[in-house]
Amino acid sequence: MSRKIVYIVGLGHSGSTMLDLTLGQHSKMMGLGEIATVLNLGLDSIRQRDIPCACGNSLDDCHFWGNVAKILGDAPATSFQEQYQTVIHTAQSIFGDDCLIVDSSKGLASLKKISKLPDVDLKVLHLIRDVRPFTISYLDRMKRRKRKAGAQKNSGKFPRSLLQRYASYYFLVWYRQNRKIQQYLNGLNVPVFQFGYEELCLYPEKMVGKICDFLGVEKEAALLNWDKPKSHIIRGNIMRVNAEKWGIHYDNRWFYRKNWLMPSVLFPHIMKYNNAEVYKNTAGTVWEIIQSPVKEAVNTQQ
Repeated sequence: MSRKIVYIVGLGHSGSTMLDLTLGQHSKMMGLGEIATVLNLGLDSIRQRDIPCACGNSLDDCHFWGNVAKILGDAPATSFQEQYQTVIHTAQSIFGDDCLIVDSSKGLASLKKISKLPDVDLKVLHLIRDVRPFTISYLDRMKRRKRKAGAQKNSGKFPRSLLQRYASYYFLVWYRQNRKIQQYLNGLNVPVFQFGYEELCLYPEKMVGKICDFLGVEKEAALLNWDKPKSHIIRGNIMRVNAEKWGIHYDNRWFYRKNWLMPSVLFPHIMKYNNAEVYKNTAGTVWEIIQSPVKEAVNTQQ
């Protein structure tokens, strides 16, 4: 019996948890969040940090992760692959052999290991976010980390931390990492569907339909109209346990910021790549929605 896995690959702050939660509403899918992160971090660490699951329970009280923790505790696996197989086997025993397991681990390293597992029916969703809101999201994260760290500095990481203050750094990281992902996926002999975070948020009905077609499942109304997660995501964006953020919502912070303006002019090749790859499924339609607010924001800041 092959194990059906839907792997979401992409960069951080690209909407993978939102996509995971959305797919998990389907009657034939179950979202399990960043499985690789959970395994690499360790269940004991999750337990000690009292990290809640999207179902509202702690790790040990979660119907799914509690069972995984018990199995791994009784017979500790020695490798990532063995631990991952335990997670998938447990999911199949609880949710059924025909259930598609959604893994939003995102990273290429984890995908490379999973793709080599025996009897795996793997499909990959490459989620890519517009470089401009991606940059704003990371700049804001750096500000939060700086406030949390206070005046303390790590001299060993100073050169990199200095670069991370600038929007251009994130433009380059975004470009190089997404091209790296695409290069690997082009050589991976599994079905791949690439789409933009903006496409999903601004055209949810159309894009959810395309995703369902790709995964070979019927489109269900619950994917677009959900007010409480049924997934078991214990590692991912905090939106998994924040009721105010449940559902498909677009983060438009970048409309009202100007950090992205200079690198968008300095790197025309990145913007050309961005426009081609992020909006490939809705070319000529998404930008009509985004263009007006952006122009307004730019004019206001000039």
